[in-house]
Amino acid sequence: MRDRTFPQMSWQWQRRFVHHLEGFLEGCLQESRNRAVDRPPEVEEYVALRRATGAVRCVIDLGELTAHAEIPPFIRRCGAFEQMLTAAVDVACWVNDVFSLPRELASGDFHNLITVLQHGDGSHRQAATAEAASRITARVADYLAAESALARTMTGLEVDATTGAGVWRCAETMRDWMVGTYTWSRASSRYTHIEPRPAGQTPSYLEDLLHPALRRPVAGETP
Repeated sequence: MRDRTFPQMSWQWQRRFVHHLEGFLEGCLQESRNRAVDRPPEVEEYVALRRATGAVRCVIDLGELTAHAEIPPFIRRCGAFEQMLTAAVDVACWVNDVFSLPRELASGDFHNLITVLQHGDGSHRQAATAEAASRITARVADYLAAESALARTMTGLEVDATTGAGVWRCAETMRDWMVGTYTWSRASSRYTHIEPRPAGQTPSYLEDLLHPALRRPVAGETP
């Protein structure tokens, strides 16, 4: 992937993408550490962790590649742009959590907004689900408000038409990912075909792509 993307993008983009990818991998490691000690994260801790493990920032970075435009540094420094980005990440990740809850419950994984909310205040799952939905709605509103604020900022900065068009093509990736996550999650069998399994046990529908030397030994398996 690096050979297909990096030559087309600036060194600033390359550094940012690597930073976001490293954040994703570190987030996955943190989830693994949480599972190892059976410690569900606190709500705000989970919100920050989920922004990493969703890899949405990586996807939005790649959206600049497909849009044939990069977000200029002076736009990235605008508070409105970062607010848009963070809201889009939260919406996509939390929508996924709503649909993936049965699957994670079946595997004993507590890394889900609904589960974390329920664990945090001792509420029933129905109340936690309603709270998650309310949070998603609020973040959609935050995104739209930030998008309007960015438009006003760009007007005030007298951003030229070409740059402005590129910014909005890139921003479209955020909207597409929020809507696409919902649409795909509703249609995909990923969240309807549930195999109850102990935490850490691989479901039958996953294909093991790891090199044999990197695979974790399984009890009873011949090396």
